[in-house]
Amino acid sequence: MWITLAGSSWYAPDVADIGIDLDALLVIRVEGLVQAARAADEMGRSNAFSLIVIDLGAPTRTTDRLPAAALSRLSGLALSQDLAIVFLTCKASETTSISSLISLRVETRSTPCGGGAYRTEMRVVKDKRQGPGAIHAEVCRAPAGVR
Repeated sequence: MWITLAGSSWYAPDVADIGIDLDALLVIRVEGLVQAARAADEMGRSNAFSLIVIDLGAPTRTTDRLPAAALSRLSGLALSQDLAIVFLTCKASETTSISSLISLRVETRSTPCGGGAYRTEMRVVKDKRQGPGAIHAEVCRAPAGVR
């Protein structure tokens, strides 16, 4: 399941390009962050999903934050339902995070290598279970929406 804000530019061919079955993917567009958390909460309680992606994009104002109560509820839901909830955000600064309640935070950096390929590096900056510092890098083809 994918939850995204109404003004986002979610591009279905990019998702299909990496092998995700669009017929099996539920996409919900909501007006704001609180609505995104409510949708994740309701869908998570349905027991129909094992992964919920909440695509928040970039905050438009410094007050654009998910309430701690909503994050606490989602954290409890993820644990009780054996559910992964992933928040996607655009990094505003080196120290920006949604909340201290987030258990894993990964930053990515991509650099072009020519021929439509990019070297993408993922660096764990916070991991409550194993500690920060892990790095994974691979060369990937750019998605259709970027080519």
